[in-house]
Amino acid sequence: MSAARILAVDDNATIRRALALRLGARGYEIITAAHGAEALEQINREPFDLVLLDLEMPGVHGHEVLRAIRLRFDQPELPVIVLSATSDPAVIQQTLTLGANDYVVKPGDLPVLLARIKSQLSLKQTTTQLRQHAPAQFTACGLQAVASSTATQCTTPSPAGSPASRPPAGANAHAQPQSNAKKASVTLLARTQPAQRVRAPISAEGTCHVERPKPELALDMTVPVGKQSSPAPAPALDLDTEITRDFMAQLEATSRWGSHKPSASKGFVSDLDFRVWYDNTPTLSLTITPSGEIISVNRFGAEFFGYKPVDLIGEPIFKLYAEDAVDDALRFLENVCRNPGRPLRWEVRRRRRSGGLLWVRETARAIEDLSGGIHILVNCEDIDETYRLSDKLAHQSLHDELTGLPNRKQLEQRLDAVIESARREGTRHVLAYLDLDQFRLINDTQGHAAGDALIREVAQLMSARIRRRDTLVRMGGDEFALLLEDCKLEEGLALVNGVRADVAGQPFVWRGQTLEHTVSAGMVAIDEQTPSVEELLSMVDTACYAAKDGGRNRVHVFQPDDELVTLRHGEMRWANRVADALREDLFQLNCQRIRPTKASAKEGDHYEILVRMRDGNGGLISPGVFLPAAERFNLAGKVDRWVVANTLAWFKANPRAAAALELCSINLSGQSIGDADVLEFIQTALARSGVPAHKICFEITETAAIANLGAATHFITELKAAGCRFALDDFGSGFSSFAYLKTLPVDYLKIDGSFVRDIVRDSINCAMVRSINEIGHVMGKQTIAEFVEDEQTLDLLREIGVDFVQGYGIG
Repeated sequence: MSAARILAVDDNATIRRALALRLGARGYEIITAAHGAEALEQINREPFDLVLLDLEMPGVHGHEVLRAIRLRFDQPELPVIVLSATSDPAVIQQTLTLGANDYVVKPGDLPVLLARIKSQLSLKQTTTQLRQHAPAQFTACGLQAVASSTATQCTTPSPAGSPASRPPAGANAHAQPQSNAKKASVTLLARTQPAQRVRAPISAEGTCHVERPKPELALDMTVPVGKQSSPAPAPALDLDTEITRDFMAQLEATSRWGSHKPSASKGFVSDLDFRVWYDNTPTLSLTITPSGEIISVNRFGAEFFGYKPVDLIGEPIFKLYAEDAVDDALRFLENVCRNPGRPLRWEVRRRRRSGGLLWVRETARAIEDLSGGIHILVNCEDIDETYRLSDKLAHQSLHDELTGLPNRKQLEQRLDAVIESARREGTRHVLAYLDLDQFRLINDTQGHAAGDALIREVAQLMSARIRRRDTLVRMGGDEFALLLEDCKLEEGLALVNGVRADVAGQPFVWRGQTLEHTVSAGMVAIDEQTPSVEELLSMVDTACYAAKDGGRNRVHVFQPDDELVTLRHGEMRWANRVADALREDLFQLNCQRIRPTKASAKEGDHYEILVRMRDGNGGLISPGVFLPAAERFNLAGKVDRWVVANTLAWFKANPRAAAALELCSINLSGQSIGDADVLEFIQTALARSGVPAHKICFEITETAAIANLGAATHFITELKAAGCRFALDDFGSGFSSFAYLKTLPVDYLKIDGSFVRDIVRDSINCAMVRSINEIGHVMGKQTIAEFVEDEQTLDLLREIGVDFVQGYGIG
């Protein structure tokens, strides 16, 4: 079979590309249109199996395209699924009323959309197959009438409720009365001689001419009919006159072919075939009066809802709807009656006999019978699984899987509402941001299962403390947010401090171990001055970091003139500038010479690479200004990559400099030494540059190495295996330098400059430098002294025995 051809109509180019890519990958042939006018041209020019239609488009609105498909192009069978960002129930109902087969709210979910597309294409294929096996003169209207008329048999109530018998022309109908019986049966004398083909095509007015079939054999069939005990006399029918398409369909539906039926290959099928098809069609098919009385139902549909067909004949259709849907169903059926001949659709919950509810897509069409009365044909497609999947996906998109709490997306939606309420009505609210203080330590040392258990326990503690109308949200990781609606700042502060105390006072027990943990929180008031959701979240995040910087296990309230908040905002601005500098290549490399304290004839170039940021006006910004912000906002690793890549690229472009090089030191942040991707990046960059690895020395700070001891050891070991060397920078500033030193396979110790700077005047600093130098030499490591700024310092360091010196006094 050829691939289904789908027309995707949307004025958003990104959505068109996404639909073409994702649906095309699943075997569909996708043609796109950028607006309604283009879509109408496409539909007029070539056939499609299904249309995906946006509503809000410039020029021709989606509803106009839908009207044109159903009325101007007369394509009632072309499935149309509307993809719209509008979730307004009134718009959805209007769209289904205009003839849409389905409605999906964007962005939606791909599995849901694929299921809807597959369902519509399958339904269309089933209808097409039925038409191919039906008599040639069956029209679109007639095919629907066949199913209903076959089920209704020869007796149907009129719109007013009075019965009217409809046996075929020339046939006799005899009632079999039953005393006090709700149902009756009739013996139908049917023709078994095939009717002759239509001699002329249907005219522009919808009429055709047929010849009268000849009776030969009577077929006895006992079928249920309406509440009356006997049918009214059959009206005389003159088949030599022109008849309408609807009459043609009813004629074929009430003709009975026996054992002499023509083969299906000649385009004819028996009434028994239609009965079997109708009863086993995997949907609920009904024929009802305008008042809602059921006058026929197929067996599969009745049994699906827990009934036998005879249980539903004569009953009101409203017993099959959910209680809260009855009024809407009544309005829907009234609308169907006001638009005879036009199929209308909607989605509603139906009720099973057991009381269970399920969602169905209901298509209804009102048709006029021979006496001018109205019957309504109803078809119900089970879409309950799709609704359950959609509800599940919707819930998952708004809730955290681990805790079941609302997530960031739901919080942002709620914040939009409370900010608008504060501006319009002057209401007061509070937003708090809470971050666990020891989560990373517990998660890393005890495992992710312990971390997950801690998150769930903290979520329960917080939920038990807050008010019923408050919203607790898991933002991700170990971070929570708490929205306190209709709450003054003082009340909110007391509540959040209570949450903080609960968390601190409930130690976390994991596999017999008691693990202490606390939480830091930031708070901000929401009033008519609150600018936006984005800025509100930024302010409360800043306040939370201020609480952590202030010592942790505390609450910090955001104030615009707060010194800690100002510092934090300053770091955020610098982080943005670092990101811009990375994007626009605004960094610059400098180098500072490192000189041995003892002269060597084989001395080559030895220096440390330093990075500066260009400010756009020709000036240079020191790394001490922007690197703290880069570290705080996880940009330091990207800066390290830039420095490594550009240093190696410069040596590759300057082979003489590379040949004269003894050793080049490059600084790496703590973020880089714990990142496997950075390790791989450096290995690849070294291999491509051709620079000998033994000429590169990477410097890492003592505090970063100690904080990530396992990762640092692995990182150093891997690059040393390639030939690189390592220096431990700022040595002496940590708390346990000598204890950790023997576990780190570094080549150099860079003595912290705070000790070196005053070594001539401060005996304690001099003793520290001497001690570090001696310990380093005992462990087989060379030493480098930083911040050497004068000859007296240089002479003293030479006397102590330090191997290398660096500073403004050197270069």
